[in-house]
Formats: sequence, C-alpha cells, structure tokens
Amino acid sequence: MIGHIFQNPTYLSMAMDPRVGISPLEMVFMATLALSTILSNPNLFLWKFLKGGLANQLTFAALFINQYIAPVIYLLIAGTNWETKGFGPELFIFFGGVISTLGFLLFQAKMEENTI
Repeated sequence: MIGHIFQNPTYLSMAMDPRVGISPLEMVFMATLALSTILSNPNLFLWKFLKGGLANQLTFAALFINQYIAPVIYLLIAGTNWETKGFGPELFIFFGGVISTLGFLLFQAKMEENTI
C-alpha cells in the first residue's frame, strides 16, 4: 500500500520487473475478503476481547494505529525521498507494529490459557 500511495519504486519492485507485486485492486479484494471473514465469524477472539471493556478497545486501537497508520504518518511528516535505494524507516516502524501486535496476541493467548 505504501508503495502505491507514495510511488516508492523499491516497494513496488519496479527495478526488478514492473509486473511483480500487487495491484491496488488486488489489495481491495484481499481486504474485502479479510473484512468479510472477520465480520462473519462470531466466535473470533477479537470480539470477545473487544467486549472486555474500554481498556481492551483502546489497546486494540493503539495496536491498529501503530501497525497501519504510523508508517503512513511518518512518511507524510518526513516526506518521501526515494532516490536512495533500499527500505526506509517506515518499514521498521511497520515491523515494530507487527512484533508488538504478535507479542500482545501471544500474551493474551497465554492469559486465556491460564484462566481455563
């Protein structure tokens, strides 16, 4: 998504082969599938977690912002300079979001396991 929004040739793999990668239309289809799957499953851990109170909802919002919004905000503030080859700090911000979300989910799974 960052590659398409900010026209980053590294993220779009344009240097290797312009046919490589994912189109915005494919991203929309995948997001629609993920959203429909999440919304149609009433037994999903997410729903039980979000019903746990305001603290859980704020935690989920913070994790979502950290993973999906923070890299885009960084790029909007820092500007885009794609002349240097390679990945920028936004990739590491994204990885930080992934690692914190996975760590949180593992922690919640362990807590759930101990209460059963």
